[in-house]
This record gives sequence, structure tokens and C-alpha cells, in this order.
Amino acid sequence: MPTKTQIEIMKLLLTAPEMSFTIRGIAKALRKSYTLVYNNIADLEK
Repeated sequence: MPTKTQIEIMKLLLTAPEMSFTIRGIAKALRKSYTLVYNNIADLEK
């Protein structure tokens, strides 16, 4: 079951599939900490 943050990350990535994002860029766009975004992306990759 994806977390709220994971859902927000997926929404951001799916709204602009032609763009490339960095973890820091995703964190700034979502106004979340780098660590939180990094850990959630690592879980999504599994």
C-alpha cells in the first residue's frame, strides 16, 4: 500500500513524464525533506 508521500511523488512524475526530476527537485516541488523523498522513492523502486 503506497504512502501519502509516495502517491504525491507518483502524481508529480506522471503529470510531466517528458521532464526529468532530481530527488532534490521533487523534494522542493512537494515541500518535503530530501530524506523523506529519497526513502519513499527507494521503496517505490522495489
